[in-house]
Amino acid sequence: MPGVHAHAHDDTESSRSTETPAREHPISFADIDRVLEASAGVAESTGASPVRTWRDALTLALESLRYARTILAADVKILRHAMATEGPDDQAVVDDLPAIVTTGTWSEGTASTDETDDPPPGSELDPSVFVRSDPLLSAHREMARTDLSSPGSVSRTLQLLEEQLVAVTEREAAVGHRLRQIRAAIVRQYEDGAVPTSNWPG
Repeated sequence: MPGVHAHAHDDTESSRSTETPAREHPISFADIDRVLEASAGVAESTGASPVRTWRDALTLALESLRYARTILAADVKILRHAMATEGPDDQAVVDDLPAIVTTGTWSEGTASTDETDDPPPGSELDPSVFVRSDPLLSAHREMARTDLSSPGSVSRTLQLLEEQLVAVTEREAAVGHRLRQIRAAIVRQYEDGAVPTSNWPG
């Protein structure tokens, strides 16, 4: 999310015009953590500009995290299926894919997300999410190098995927919580009349 902190307190048209939209940049765990840290005091915030910036950045992050979690969870299911099947081969796993990824849930040993979180604005997935989410899916690339007939290879990749899935799931929960705090701050400041309503995001 390059550029987020560079203009967190400068919301002029000139600063926005020189920024590449954040949605076009890959987003890393470090990027998400920086915005979470910067927005930690949102409950005491008195200005609309940084709140708007935080909300927009975290909304993009939430979409990417949810996408990454879906991909990683499917990978975990595939590899767990491969480990549970005696002598699987690649084609056998491919044949079983529809059943593998549509049954059961991945929840063991992970931090769960709040299912009451509102979805990010817009009902359709932004195509830029694929590029933006790439750093959150580094373990997914190991799937292409995994020999599904080798228990050792499957076990190593599965461990990487599970670790990254935990990280994604924990960030998703944190981002969802912070967005709820931001919405509460917007409502509070609107009700208090602390900031003109024209300054708040829609």
